[in-house]
Amino acid sequence: MNVDSQESNLSILEATNEILKASQTEVAPEENQEEQQENTQEVETAETDQTEETETEEVESVANDPEEETEEVVEEESDAEEPLFTVKIDGETEQVSLEELQSGYMREKTFHRRMNKLSQDKKQTDQEVQQYRQTRDQYAQGLQQLMAANQMEEPNWQQLKQTLSPEEYSSKVADYQVYQMNMSKVQDQQKQIAQEQQQEAMIGWQNYVGNEAKMLMEKMPEWNKSRQDETIKYAKDVLGFSQEEINGAADHRMILAINKSMRYDRLMDKTPEVKKKIKAAPKSTKSGTPISKNQVVNNQKNKLRQNFMKNPSKESAIELLMNR
Repeated sequence: MNVDSQESNLSILEATNEILKASQTEVAPEENQEEQQENTQEVETAETDQTEETETEEVESVANDPEEETEEVVEEESDAEEPLFTVKIDGETEQVSLEELQSGYMREKTFHRRMNKLSQDKKQTDQEVQQYRQTRDQYAQGLQQLMAANQMEEPNWQQLKQTLSPEEYSSKVADYQVYQMNMSKVQDQQKQIAQEQQQEAMIGWQNYVGNEAKMLMEKMPEWNKSRQDETIKYAKDVLGFSQEEINGAADHRMILAINKSMRYDRLMDKTPEVKKKIKAAPKSTKSGTPISKNQVVNNQKNKLRQNFMKNPSKESAIELLMNR
């Protein structure tokens, strides 16, 4: 699908607006949070009262029947003797019982089995959908060829009525009516297929634009409605984009390029002011006594002489003689 030529009302800018709206609605209001905290506190208070009542009843029961207390102690001792196994959960080492270990293993195994089944089902469904589309498109081509091969002009009924017998004329009329009915059925099939193809193209376009919007938000986390309005205004006023072209924007790279161009132009607009300030700034002067030209020459000769004394080579001697 050529997304650049695809006609659709959904653009990448609208898709990013939907993402921004969704992110804002995910943030719960403070009032709801306070209500949830109050409800949680009420539930905890009720659970605490109920727990205290339960503990009081258990103490009274144990006092009345000491044998039950002995049985509970025995059960606790037997549970304490159960072997523990060391496992790593999210990178942390923990001690679990055999029952917990088996339960966790079964849950993980069931989870992986279900995920594999879902993946296989999705793969099989995608293959079936692809096969259906191929068969449907071939059928659409066959219908088009059938229409082209069976085109028939409407007869001159007035002339046929004068030249044919009533029986032959009636037969011609019946044949043409059957032809019209068959062609109408073919056209209905073509319309149905065209609607399916248009719906698939629209869904594909929406998925494409949605993915492009996500990529834009990932590469420009600071993107918001204000920056979007600035980018649209720059694209129209400076770069000469039309409103129709902006509404059809779908490639996130295009938005990034426009935004980058806008920031560059703003930087260049500020550059003359910076240069002007630098030019107007007073020149700095070095502290200390200035060195004369003769002192510079003497210093250079001294360096050449010291170099010759350290390394008495032919090259250093020539250089010393040339600078006398």
